Amino acid sequence: MSADSSPPAEPPDDGDSPLSADAAQVVSHLVALRGGAPFLSSLDSRALYLWLSDGVPVTMILRALEDAAERRQKRRVKAPLSLQAAKASLKLLRAAPPAPPPPPEAWATYLATLAAQPDPLYAEAARRLSSLHGEGDALARQAIEVCRALWVDAWEQAEPTPYRAQAILELGEHLTGLDEPERERVIEEVARAVHRRAWPLLSAGKIWDSLYG
Repeated sequence: MSADSSPPAEPPDDGDSPLSADAAQVVSHLVALRGGAPFLSSLDSRALYLWLSDGVPVTMILRALEDAAERRQKRRVKAPLSLQAAKASLKLLRAAPPAPPPPPEAWATYLATLAAQPDPLYAEAARRLSSLHGEGDALARQAIEVCRALWVDAWEQAEPTPYRAQAILELGEHLTGLDEPERERVIEEVARAVHRRAWPLLSAGKIWDSLYG
C-alpha cells in the first residue's frame, strides 16, 4: 500500500461520523476504567481506527478493555491502561465462533437478577435498562453506556479515602520508586477497580454474557 492510500492514524474528528461516535464511547469507557484525561496515544488511536474500520463491534472492544483491566489488577501493572493492553483479549473474542442467538428470556432474566439485589444502584440500573429497546449488539451497547454512567456517577459521589487506602494496600511495594504524579495515577486506577467490584453485574462482560451466553 502506498503512503497516499494508507488509512489515517485516528478516527475522523467529525462528531456526526459513526466512527467518531464509536470511538467516543470506547474512550469514555477507557477513561472510566483508568481515570485521567480523555485522550489516546497515537498507537491507541490507530488501533481503534483500524478495529472500527474493520467492523469490530464497540461492545466487543469494551469487553476486551475490561478483561485487560482485570488482568492488570492481578499482575499489578504500572503502565496506564491502554487499548494496546486489550489487543490479546480482543483477538480471542474475534477468533471465537459466533455465539448462537440468546433465548428470548435471557435479557429479562438479567433484569430480574438486577432488580432482586438489595443495592439501590442495581435497582436503578434495572429501572433504566428496562426502558431500552433493540436487540443484540445495539441493545448491549445501550446497556453498557447506561451501566457505565451509573458507576461513574457513583465513583464521583463517593468518598475516595477508603478506596485509595485499599488500593495502596493492594499495590504495596509496586508503588516504590514512582514519582508523585505516577503514584497518584496508579493509585486512582486501582481505587476505581476496588470501587467497581461492588457492582459486578454492571460490567460490559456481564451484559455481554447475558445477551450472548
